[in-house]
Amino acid sequence: MTKLTSCTRLFVIVLAASSLLLGVSTTATAGTTVNVNFGFSGQSTPQEYTGLGVAPDAGGNTFWHFVNDGNLTQSNLEASDGSTPTTIGFSLTGLDNDVPYHLGPAGISLYQLGFRNNQYGSQGTLTINGLDNSKTYDVYAYSQVNHSNPAIDLRGGTFTIGGTSHTASATPQNHSTFEEGVNYVKFPSVAPSSSEITVTISNHLPQGGVNGWVLNAFQVQEVPEPSTIALGIAGLLAAC
Repeated sequence: MTKLTSCTRLFVIVLAASSLLLGVSTTATAGTTVNVNFGFSGQSTPQEYTGLGVAPDAGGNTFWHFVNDGNLTQSNLEASDGSTPTTIGFSLTGLDNDVPYHLGPAGISLYQLGFRNNQYGSQGTLTINGLDNSKTYDVYAYSQVNHSNPAIDLRGGTFTIGGTSHTASATPQNHSTFEEGVNYVKFPSVAPSSSEITVTISNHLPQGGVNGWVLNAFQVQEVPEPSTIALGIAGLLAAC
């Protein structure tokens, strides 16, 4: 009976501490974030996406790296604030062309500035490198295009990390909001291997016509480690 009373009191203390912890951590809900959007090299003035993505950015930062077909291997990219250096880089292979995306419906400009694709059946490989093997990362890939005719040219892609695959179906067509499984996919808490995460991109064909995959952009975000306070609370609860 005494032990139950002690644990009940401890539970009340833990609830109070948890509330305090949550209040403190709201300004640090995300680790380092790197944003990359693929533009079109043929644009007379390169256009960069500067809005928020799906990855939660604690500082509300909107800096994206503009990447065209001439720089598909990069390293030491700046974080989402546009100034903090990181060791994170990437390479993208397996594509066959890039085209401007200016004929689609109005909406999120991330899907209208350009993209990378392969329309002939070959897989693509996005390798995110320079990662810390002691950490895990959330990976977001954006995939939807309707360049000219949705009857033949509406497509997304299937993305695979390890043995896990997620598909951006591209249907129903929607550019006004980010929708998981429609115009983006998310892989949570991925552990790097040899400081890399490899994403395989395969064709997805929601409608007839072009048998291809599309990659508009991606984000990689470090998953914060549990705080020492949270670990301490877990230990106290385990003792009961």
